This record gives sequence, C-alpha cells and structure tokens, in this order.
Amino acid sequence: NNPVNPGPNINSPGMEWSPSISRDARKLYYALADPFRPDWLGGLDLYVSEKDSIGNWEPSVSLGINTYGDDYCCAIAPDDTTIYFASWHDHNVSCWRGAVDLFVAYYSNGIWGYVANLCDPISTEYWERAPAISSSGDTIYFARMWPSLGTPDDILYSVKEPVVVEEDDT
Repeated sequence: NNPVNPGPNINSPGMEWSPSISRDARKLYYALADPFRPDWLGGLDLYVSEKDSIGNWEPSVSLGINTYGDDYCCAIAPDDTTIYFASWHDHNVSCWRGAVDLFVAYYSNGIWGYVANLCDPISTEYWERAPAISSSGDTIYFARMWPSLGTPDDILYSVKEPVVVEEDDT
C-alpha cells in the first residue's frame, strides 16, 4: 500500500523523526524539531500522540523529559512504561561522556520521569543511538558509531542480566 500521512497532529512545519509505536498501536512516540511549538526546548524533542476513539491521532504532547540538546531515536518497550532513547545531553548524570548516549525513562503516576543513562558498557565515548527492544523486553539492540576510529556504525546488543533475590535466613 501507499504510505499515508497521519496528519497535522503528528506532522508539523518542523522535522519528525524516529517513530516508535506502542504494543497496542494506540500511541506513537517520536522525535520532533519544531521551533513554532511553545513546548519546544531546542534540537529534537520527544513527543507522543495517542489515537482517539475513532482512530485519529490526537495532538502530540511532550514527554517532559526533553533537554536543550537532541533527544531522539526513541523505542518504547513492550511494557509501554519504559522508553529508551538517544540524547546529546547529560541529563545530569555522572557517566555521560560528551557524546550521544542511550538513556531510559519510566512512566509512572501519569508522567515520564526517572531518566537514567545506560552507562558503561552500553553508553561509551562513542555515539550510541537507534535503540530497539526485543519483544520480551530483555534485550536492547542499538547502533554505535566510532567517529574517532573513522569507521561506520555497527549494530550491537546487550541482554539484561537476571536479578537474583537472596532470601533472608533470619
């Protein structure tokens, strides 16, 4: 089929990039650079649009985790409460190395928050971006560009280690 434009609630006079659809296909997450929006902070910011009861996309709203740098390449996890994204900003974390890193944010009590850098060994001094999450939610695939080495992007992946809970013997 021919591609369909989802309309002005998604597409703006600015630039839209890196869409990610929720598991139920009712929420579209994406990066947007539109200096005409009052909530635009600069560069690419993360937004979401939800389908209404008849299937039309509602006006998009900021996720509220944006910075003055580029926040983009988002991937919503299968649980619909975890989003991974690339950012060229530190988000006030100590392990940021001044390049594009991968971050995670969580949705709770109606807001996106608790932004965390994935840190070493995922986020490095190189450029990590374009995350994709497995359907089980336990594996992240991403691209890493090695600009200082003069090589193109490679695709890498990392599997979450299981959490072991030890029982208290007392």
